[in-house]
Amino acid sequence: MKKINYFFGAALLIVAAVACQPKNNGPVDYPVQGELKLYGENVAEQQVGVFVTSDGLPQENLLYTGAKGTGAVALTAKADKAGFKQGKHNIYAYAPYAEGAQLTAVPVDYTKQATVAFDPLADDPTLAGLMLSFNSVAQPVYYAATEGNELSSAAITLPFEAVNALTEVTVGEPGLEGANAGAQEGKKVSKIVITCDKAIAYTGQTLDLTTGKLVGGTAVNSIEIAADMTIKKFGSVSANGFTFKTCLTEEELATAKFKIEMVMETGKTYSAADKTPSYGGIYALTLTEE
Repeated sequence: MKKINYFFGAALLIVAAVACQPKNNGPVDYPVQGELKLYGENVAEQQVGVFVTSDGLPQENLLYTGAKGTGAVALTAKADKAGFKQGKHNIYAYAPYAEGAQLTAVPVDYTKQATVAFDPLADDPTLAGLMLSFNSVAQPVYYAATEGNELSSAAITLPFEAVNALTEVTVGEPGLEGANAGAQEGKKVSKIVITCDKAIAYTGQTLDLTTGKLVGGTAVNSIEIAADMTIKKFGSVSANGFTFKTCLTEEELATAKFKIEMVMETGKTYSAADKTPSYGGIYALTLTEE
């Protein structure tokens, strides 16, 4: 009887010991032990994505914003902050921020460009709007990588550098010409399409943060500009000036031929073809109704 009780008790101890063992159903992680103090060069007032790899699970695509200023500016986290875990820390960052970015695949695509309105005469109510332009906010992708020491309170500066180059092209206020041009006054522009006889952008391209290299992508000959502009009449019917950005160099632009199409909310399209930039832009432009 004593032997039975002995074996029964031993069995209970084994079961209890097994029950107390931690479950290992996934990769091992380590708690964050302290915040990484990050600074960045060339990213003032930009949104920045940060990745940190170390022992444990990676910290992925954390959103930071660069402070105003010049040189190395402080990066402030919008929500989750990058921190120290355990082991060597590799810190990767890029700008501008992109939702869904991965460590080896940050999307890079400027085939659809947003614009911001700029009015140098805004302070003068008698002249406001006369020189209003819509400038593309597309910008090069910046990349930085460095290592961080464990549990260090020292600031870490990320030396951001551009991995691609974009050239800005200015389009002066284009006039509208055609039987229905007058009827476009006060109407909105739905979109502007820029087409070229050379490749002017890439779609489907990604940035690998572990190498700092652009990967893949398909060269395309057209881009689309969104500009919240209204057709005006000041002597003649015309649109506001605007800018767009392209991967072409200034030397390549000198022999490039562009077609510019302005699609109206009325369904009318006005265009001009075979236009080559000079002095950084296309000026004295007239768009004819198609």
